[in-house]
Amino acid sequence: MKRDPRSAWQQVLSGLKIAAAIVGVSAAALILASYIPTYRIEAWFWHLRHNSIDVGHYRIPVPKRWYVLNNSADLVLLTDLDSGDGISVVRNVFSSRLSLSAWSNLTLHPPSSVKTQSTAQREFRISGETFLCIEQDMDMGIAHLYPIECRSEGGIEVNFQPFINAGRKHHATFYALLQNFQKL
Repeated sequence: MKRDPRSAWQQVLSGLKIAAAIVGVSAAALILASYIPTYRIEAWFWHLRHNSIDVGHYRIPVPKRWYVLNNSADLVLLTDLDSGDGISVVRNVFSSRLSLSAWSNLTLHPPSSVKTQSTAQREFRISGETFLCIEQDMDMGIAHLYPIECRSEGGIEVNFQPFINAGRKHHATFYALLQNFQKL
């Protein structure tokens, strides 16, 4: 093995330059990695293994462009990666004690301090169970939100929150997804 003709100081300085270059490249990679759409990658891998999720006694198909933020036996949170819309599906054992008509009356007539108006009401039969959906208009001052609250006879609550300023143009997508629920 041939000995390095440089002095010890020059060898140390060369090693420090290499270390600084490695640290700089690593820092740049970490900064650039924050801009990579990891949710899309995670959603792609999730859809390779799954097509649907189970909440309570329902199987919910998840479209390809939707990302599952939370998945447990009683709560599922979904986000549309293209539009930013969100859906939550909750199995609530206490909601079955409140009839759909009583829930409808509470939702249609909120307290005067809440700036929410109910604009429409729809009823669906999904796998033999009645789902009641109430469309709302929420005035948040700087924006209007148009969420949809749905509840089934069996205690499943489905809430749709369209992205800010999306208006009502995504409601049809939500209702199509809701009608694809399957009872287990």
